[in-house]
Amino acid sequence: MKNPSTDKYFYDVFVNTNDLIHFANKEGMLEIVNPSWQKTLGYSEDEIIGTSIYDFIDEQDHANYRKRRSDAITEGISDDFQVKVRRKDGKSLLLEGNIRPFYSSNKLVHTRGVFRDVTFKITQIRKREEQLSRLTQFFQKAPDAVVVIDEDQLVVEWNTKSEAVFGFSREEAIKHPLSELIIPLRYREAHRKGMTHFLKTGEGPVLNTTIEVDAINKGNKEFPISLSISNVKIGKQWFFIAFMEDITDKIEKQKEFVRQQIELNDVREGDQRSRDFLNIASHELKTPLTAIKAFAQLALRGVEKDSKEMTTQFLKQINETSDKLNALILSLLDISRIQSGKFEVDKMIVSYNGYLQSIIESSRIIYPNHTILFTSSEKSEVELDPIRLEQAVMNLINNAVKYSPGSDLIEITTRRDNNMVVTDIKDYGIGIPKSNHSKVFEKFFQLEELPKRNNSGLGIGLFITSEIISQHNGLIWVQNNDPRGSTFSFSLPVI
Repeated sequence: MKNPSTDKYFYDVFVNTNDLIHFANKEGMLEIVNPSWQKTLGYSEDEIIGTSIYDFIDEQDHANYRKRRSDAITEGISDDFQVKVRRKDGKSLLLEGNIRPFYSSNKLVHTRGVFRDVTFKITQIRKREEQLSRLTQFFQKAPDAVVVIDEDQLVVEWNTKSEAVFGFSREEAIKHPLSELIIPLRYREAHRKGMTHFLKTGEGPVLNTTIEVDAINKGNKEFPISLSISNVKIGKQWFFIAFMEDITDKIEKQKEFVRQQIELNDVREGDQRSRDFLNIASHELKTPLTAIKAFAQLALRGVEKDSKEMTTQFLKQINETSDKLNALILSLLDISRIQSGKFEVDKMIVSYNGYLQSIIESSRIIYPNHTILFTSSEKSEVELDPIRLEQAVMNLINNAVKYSPGSDLIEITTRRDNNMVVTDIKDYGIGIPKSNHSKVFEKFFQLEELPKRNNSGLGIGLFITSEIISQHNGLIWVQNNDPRGSTFSFSLPVI
């Protein structure tokens, strides 16, 4: 074989590459080909040199190849395309590459073709597509919602039942990240980490087991599902098949059974609960009433002594204590409305960051001894009840102050997560035991970590706050900070 170049590096590449390289004159007669070209097509050099390149092109691709080569020569460009060729034994191969013309003094010297055999690659792709197609036909008839995702967590299959369960059409779901479609915000990071761990180690604790988890639908409504995940490798790529069933009815039946049991128990313990509540309420109401009575008596003494300063001082204290008493009574009324199903919100569209900024400015006046920092993300418009949501935010700020003895820093941030805006209220206080993370939103629950003098109240602030967030189609949760303190977060849908 003649040396195509005096450049030893080019020659090394030409001889040892797996790509098929050929040079042909203007008429398409082959002048030289590399060893890979000979080996792949099964011809000797003598059988190739001086013959037309078209002798090796599949008859069905003759016209296309001739046109692509002619256009490349005419336009002086490199053209990329696929072409079928015939081996000496008659076997058809699919090549992928390009043709490039070379000129000297504006005259064509030769064209160079660089191609690679993609027959196996294309065959594997087609096999994978056929396998996925068979799976798709099977999944479409499945009684459960079936979703298939690839290693990039993108949806590649979304059956009819999935459309019914989650509300997204197949067109809306395909090629979109699963986490943005049906996984609640608080679980998305765990999902991403789980996928990364499996791809690195081949281990997945939730694979081939059935678990019950929460999912969300197109309307961002959360509901329970039964989930079973299997994995299958097609070619070199992993696919994950999730079989899901909406178990809302099942859970509701379980809840109904539990409720009936609780009602039976409540019949026996109802009187005691009523007495406990009355004792708590009467104690909390008695304290400010006693204070008001005492301040009133002291104010009267000031009147008797004709002391304007003394009278004014105790009247101010009566006013402040009356405000606390009024807030307590309003909280009890909110509890009553929630229990009777009459707790409602009156929404309007607001610019969320500006709205939250005004609440924080007010809180800085209320808590002058604390540093309250605010960092906002991109602007978002939210439909909300300004009065009720302010009540919720102030409850969370009050808690951050209350449970941070010895720490005066509170950080409030907003961030966007797809179609939600998330607000984080972070303190550096005593934190909340993980076992109590769900309990803190229950009615009358109080932490025992604070001294009694700091732990006053009925334990209903977070319960009311969670109901307000729920009325805004949002979610609320809490997590501990590292090394200390806790962060209360809530999400709201943006317009």
